Amino acid sequence: RPASSNNAIANLSRTPNLVWYDSPKWGGFGFMVGYSTNPIRTSTTPEFENDLGTTARKGRGWTFNPVYDGGFWQVAWSHWNAKSDWTGCLGALTTQQCLNANDDQRADSVRGHYIFKMGLRVGLAWNHSKTTGAPFAVSAGTGIANPFAGVTTGDRKAWAIPISYNTGAHTFYIVGSVQYTMVA
Repeated sequence: RPASSNNAIANLSRTPNLVWYDSPKWGGFGFMVGYSTNPIRTSTTPEFENDLGTTARKGRGWTFNPVYDGGFWQVAWSHWNAKSDWTGCLGALTTQQCLNANDDQRADSVRGHYIFKMGLRVGLAWNHSKTTGAPFAVSAGTGIANPFAGVTTGDRKAWAIPISYNTGAHTFYIVGSVQYTMVA
């Protein structure tokens, strides 16, 4: 399997080239929407930018995060969908470098919590993240094509139950979680 199947969703950090909009709150409802031109580009991959002036695959990513806050309770959903600029490799690169393309990514998370009057907060969170091998063409001079194109290279489902208790200046936390991960 390609080394990229271990990549974190959305780089597990800041997203490069991201433009976003945070809405005002309307009766407790608000949302964030964002777009990036090449969100999973990393400095450790031999990837090439496919911007204006090329018909090659162009990277893109978008996210949407609606939230409803009802005072003592809150519920939210977060969606991430991204693909890399990667379209192949040059003849000078090795087979492993050619297969080190960033995978396409999709993730959904749903979370919610309720705060009891005595300071106890109980929540529930669910996440499903999936990576799929990026398609790229056979490169001139190498004859290498991505054998993982369209194949699920990572599939993770997780649940968490976060609990916190606020006693004025002190807050105590406990989190229980269950995770199921499938990697091709």
